Amino acid sequence: MTACVELPGDGSMGCRGRHAARTLAGDEAGWMPATHLVCVLFFALLSVWLLNLGQQTTDAQTRQGAADAAAAAGALWMEHGLNELCALNHVAGELTAYITLHEALVGPLSADAAERAVSGGGAIGKAKRNLERKLEALYAALSVSGPAAPAIEAMIEKLKLEYQYLEMFEWRVHLLDPQVRALETESLPALNRHAREVVADTPLVAADAAKAVVARWNLQGGIVPRSLPVVPDPLAPHANRGRSLSQADNVSRTQLVRAAWPWVLYHRDPIAEQFRLYAPLSEAPRYLAEEIQKAMLSVGERLPRSRGIVLYVLQESTPLAKGHERWAVEPAQADRVFAVMGWAWSRPALLQGEPAVFRGSHPDGRVSFAQALVYNANHQEPTRAGSSTTNPVDQSVHQARVGWDTLAWNTRPDAQPHELTGQLPHWAPYPVIDVNWQSLLVPISAEGLKKVRSGRDLPPAVQRIVRRMLADLPRALETH
Repeated sequence: MTACVELPGDGSMGCRGRHAARTLAGDEAGWMPATHLVCVLFFALLSVWLLNLGQQTTDAQTRQGAADAAAAAGALWMEHGLNELCALNHVAGELTAYITLHEALVGPLSADAAERAVSGGGAIGKAKRNLERKLEALYAALSVSGPAAPAIEAMIEKLKLEYQYLEMFEWRVHLLDPQVRALETESLPALNRHAREVVADTPLVAADAAKAVVARWNLQGGIVPRSLPVVPDPLAPHANRGRSLSQADNVSRTQLVRAAWPWVLYHRDPIAEQFRLYAPLSEAPRYLAEEIQKAMLSVGERLPRSRGIVLYVLQESTPLAKGHERWAVEPAQADRVFAVMGWAWSRPALLQGEPAVFRGSHPDGRVSFAQALVYNANHQEPTRAGSSTTNPVDQSVHQARVGWDTLAWNTRPDAQPHELTGQLPHWAPYPVIDVNWQSLLVPISAEGLKKVRSGRDLPPAVQRIVRRMLADLPRALETH
């Protein structure tokens, strides 16, 4: 049912009902509130802002992932380089031990028979001359002795047997002359050249690996620093440096002697036991202990001076205080020496929308950093049980059991030859090593950022960004 009424004003009739609803629906007249326009504009801007935010967030995540990968790849190669240096140092030490034992037994390899006779001919030569003196005395006593003649003759036979044994032993040692000469003139120099190549090439390989990893994200990147934290042993004698008393004392503390001496003691004991059993009257064990000390110091000085054999040590490490370096007790100093900083740089991002409203990225682009730490996972025991860490024990007798070193002993071997007394009190243990340099990603530290600021191989745009960084990271922002 439809009701019609007179409309006010013009007197026309209006009907209420379905007909009126159809008339209102077909009418195109209307209006929109101004707030609707503001909302549409706001949501349009918000959509563009969210789009740009998502793009920048994705770029930042990609850039940070690339920096993490760069730091991890660079640190991985750095740890490989340190592990290889440890292995090369121990191989060089054991080869040096063979040269030392050979010289201790029969004298310097470069000397001829006359020079060896003058120098003593090693432990065997001294033991033979000791037997000769005893034989002369016994023959003199035999010429005037009466009832004691049988005992003197029996002693003479024993001395002759020992003399024959020593001559046979000396002949067998001389059979090794060509091999020992090759160790000194070929093998050790080749090892030393390879160690220098490791030090020089490992940072380059690490930088190339980091660059290649970052390039997978179509970014530029790399690592800082581009060098291993090692230096040539500063105590090693050099060809252009004259010998002084202090230098002679330092020979026994060089990394080469410390790498060789435990192997010398280990291989010495079976020889000394043979001398005890088959040449006790010649006093060959005592001569062996004396000559080994002299030979170790002689070889430890000759190889660096004439052959250029110098082992690498960690930066700022001292031979008698290993494990007590600043970087071994202060985490910030460890970051300064062993941190590897990875970086990834992206060009200025192209944002959506009106530039007047959405300001573009900085013209230098954006850079992300990551930090990895190269460390050694072995035991770090610079002092013996019961010793104070603030008053470190003298490491001139026993070497420290520290992983943060280019020797990485897993035991406490004897340190240097001048500590021996000329006696052979015990069998030296087998020198155990554990090559265990590793790396891991860590939070960025103030020392790590200082490394970045000191980097010289960064692109100009990255250098400009780095110069605008804080000179000192606030303590509140340091995470470790």
